[in-house]
Amino acid sequence: MANLQNQFLAITTDSLSITATKPNNFIHTGAGNDAVDLSLFGPSGGGTNVVDCGGGSNFVIASISPITIGTVFIDIRAAAADTWTTVANFHKGDAVTIYGVTPAAALDWQDGQGAAGFAGLTLHAIAPGKPVASLTLASGYFEHAKADLGNGRLAVSFGDDPASGSSYLHIQQIG
Repeated sequence: MANLQNQFLAITTDSLSITATKPNNFIHTGAGNDAVDLSLFGPSGGGTNVVDCGGGSNFVIASISPITIGTVFIDIRAAAADTWTTVANFHKGDAVTIYGVTPAAALDWQDGQGAAGFAGLTLHAIAPGKPVASLTLASGYFEHAKADLGNGRLAVSFGDDPASGSSYLHIQQIG
């Protein structure tokens, strides 16, 4: 991504708490239970931020700025246990890609699930013999519900990454 200016790489099994103080970040974590806060840019923020989460339980607080675009990657291809990622302030232009989820997975969407104070539209991607990959688009400034899957607000698609040969599930807010 052309706009990225800062990077933080910590591929570890340790649990991390990361706060970005400037926009235009690439942040990559490992298999720990990680928290990434991109909200410090405020409502006039701006920029592009990419968070690449490993397994575990991850919590990403995106900027509330409508001119800040966020992309979250979740990689469950080598996950040994269920994973759960929460993204707060998911808004128009933002996207989540979950690597390791194939079209054979059952997609169970539920309203109002997740951690207290950060519940929202939740996906449980369930594939036979694989750990469950859960994703919550937390309520807050930008609310989501199952109805958004059919009204054009959220687009959900599957794809294959030609570089790795891995399948993925892509979720983007378009409306």
